[in-house]
Amino acid sequence: MLRRGLGFRTWHRPPRHGRNAPLGDSHPSETPLLPTLTALLSFLGAAVLLFAPDEVAEALHLSGASLPFQLLGAAWLGLAMLNWMSRGVSIGGIYARPLVVTNLAHTFPAAMWA
Repeated sequence: MLRRGLGFRTWHRPPRHGRNAPLGDSHPSETPLLPTLTALLSFLGAAVLLFAPDEVAEALHLSGASLPFQLLGAAWLGLAMLNWMSRGVSIGGIYARPLVVTNLAHTFPAAMWA
């Protein structure tokens, strides 16, 4: 679409969405639900483990083991921040590979243990 500017011609391109959109150029309504829920649940678990590790240890009958729970809470907080900051990134190609590998490495052992 051609638009007249300050006495010279400027090209105005309509915004692109979907597969052809530049990185970080998505609509807020296109934010996927799964990364948002994963980030919120990871943050909730991290907050519980960071601020109440003694209570969690006592509930699991592991008295005096609050440090591993705090370390696990810190790891979950990092995962929650990673998922929250990258929830608008399209998953595919090589750009989101570190995000996919991180989430897979975090959830796969837990899924195999359960």
